[in-house]
Amino acid sequence: MEQTSNITLLKYADSFYRKKYLLAWLLLLSLAIGLTAYLDKSEVYQAAARVSTPAEDEVLAAKAVMDQKDQAMRDYKRAHADEMPDRRPANVERMAALQKQYRKNQDAILAAQKSKALWQEQAKALRQAPSSTEPVTPSPQGGAPAVQTDSLTRARNQLEELRQKYTENHPEVKRLVAQIKKMEAESLGAAVAAKPLKGGNAATERTARQYEEQIKTYDVQIAAMTKENEDIAKQVQQLQKWVEAAPIRETEWSSLTSDYAVLKQQYDKLVEKNRQAQSAQNEARRPQSGQSRLEDSTRLPETSFKSDFRKIMGTSVLLAIVLSAGLVILSAFFDRSFRIPADLESYLRLPVVSVVSYIPTVREKKRARILFLTKDMLLLFAGILVLGYFAWAWLTGKIVT
Repeated sequence: MEQTSNITLLKYADSFYRKKYLLAWLLLLSLAIGLTAYLDKSEVYQAAARVSTPAEDEVLAAKAVMDQKDQAMRDYKRAHADEMPDRRPANVERMAALQKQYRKNQDAILAAQKSKALWQEQAKALRQAPSSTEPVTPSPQGGAPAVQTDSLTRARNQLEELRQKYTENHPEVKRLVAQIKKMEAESLGAAVAAKPLKGGNAATERTARQYEEQIKTYDVQIAAMTKENEDIAKQVQQLQKWVEAAPIRETEWSSLTSDYAVLKQQYDKLVEKNRQAQSAQNEARRPQSGQSRLEDSTRLPETSFKSDFRKIMGTSVLLAIVLSAGLVILSAFFDRSFRIPADLESYLRLPVVSVVSYIPTVREKKRARILFLTKDMLLLFAGILVLGYFAWAWLTGKIVT
């Protein structure tokens, strides 16, 4: 009987040695689980340690309603930002500036259309003139044809009129100055082309083509200014809608702000009431000799105990040891293999004459070393993680022993 007990003990000891990594893993896991359970209970205790009052619940409800109203006001202002009353003066000023720019563009379009009509008349007259081999007679002003001289004179007169109204930086003044310079250059070129005694028809054709190119330039300018005026008209229409909607938005915004002001006033009253209730509770907790007070029924917290770090960690470690020992004992109990000579003698009822030791090969030794190092490194890494977990909880003040 004693021999059987010794064999069983040896068998269990051998199982514990072979399951040493399982014991270490269960111990580390129990430490992590125990600390997590302690932290969770600490948070529950902190949340339930303070006894709430009915006034405090009213404050929280009023705060939630006020937050919803505040969010609704922000959403309304974000959705109608350009229609708000404070944006109305800027919209009116912007609309006036756009209308002024629209009128300037219209005047520039009319002037360009007039100039274009003059160039068209000159080109038409030049095309309809009878072909002749005689040279084109230069005009007294530098050799340009008479029709081009008239248009140049009109442009100069128009420039003088604009200079009386605007400064030199005005866009129309700049445009006319550039146009006059171009017309003078064309007149000079026409005069030079008119000097030969032959080839008058070719010179007339070149001049007509120059007129047509100038007409195309006016077409491009008129199209660009027309497109700009269309965009300006759309912007003015949008601004007009915003300006017209400003009184409606002002009424709606006043209603929202007045409701928020009422909620804010009620919230302030509830905060003051809650402060007085808390002060009364604090006063009632103080010991007063010969006096007794009857207060409203209080609501006790859900958890009335404080978590104990030592008890929780000790319980977790103890449970891990019991669990690991139970697993090892069960595995050894159901293991029917022969581990020691006594197992064989007990089973066969015969003495063991000799035991041949197991001699591993070089490859098996190398594989065993690698497996040993791998297990140790994983266990070391897990231990570092658990210690880091404990260090973080200690440094942040979550562990109170």
